[in-house]
Amino acid sequence: MSRRASNAVETSPAPSSTRARIMDAGAALFREQGYEASMDAIAAAADVSKQTLYNQFGSKEELFKSIITDRAAALRAPLAASAPNRHPREVLTDVARQYYELAFTVQSLGFFRTIIAAGQRFP
Repeated sequence: MSRRASNAVETSPAPSSTRARIMDAGAALFREQGYEASMDAIAAAADVSKQTLYNQFGSKEELFKSIITDRAAALRAPLAASAPNRHPREVLTDVARQYYELAFTVQSLGFFRTIIAAGQRFP
């Protein structure tokens, strides 16, 4: 089912929003189905064509790696943002708290399981 409006003139979403939708859909399907999630299902969930998905990422492996890279950056962001101006103890305490809040959500735990399961493919 398409979420696009059926107007006579259809506007294309910005590339970054398309990329974000694909990554969100991919992350959700990888959490639910593991690395076996199909590119067809990811394209459908992101409401993009399969060709758009491949234009953005090139392969399922590249999409998976991009999602992992994005999640890793989110986990490191608190450290990079506040470290230079604060005492190391305060920074590390905040990082630990933010990491705990981010890493132990249901979505993150499911994604960590997917990463572990896919570890054989990506040593």
